[in-house]
Amino acid sequence: MFSLQALCLACGSDPDKGTAKKMGAYVMKTCFQTTTVSSAMFITAMAANPLAVNLAAAEGINISWGLWAMAGIVPGLICLLTVPLILYALYPPGGCCAPSAQHDVATFGFHLYRAAVTLIYGWMI
Repeated sequence: MFSLQALCLACGSDPDKGTAKKMGAYVMKTCFQTTTVSSAMFITAMAANPLAVNLAAAEGINISWGLWAMAGIVPGLICLLTVPLILYALYPPGGCCAPSAQHDVATFGFHLYRAAVTLIYGWMI
């Protein structure tokens, strides 16, 4: 959480100064959404998953940890890669970290996407 706050503050996004939507709101929304995706990917990641396994077991369907992970890895990875792009389209940040990229939206989007993917990857490790 502190690394996210430092990233947002370094990009000039500070809620105390009224610039939260510059980048901080986008980063926090991306982190929240990707956390829910990763919680669904693994059986022990949230409390509802073992409940679903118990409900399936009551119907005679046995789901192991490996089977759950195997079934959730492909859609989960697709979601982890596309959520930052979708949120960028729906809730775009209002500013740019690099002054040289302020006039080039494609470059800014690419750098923001790389930063989001790096944060997600770092969180998963």
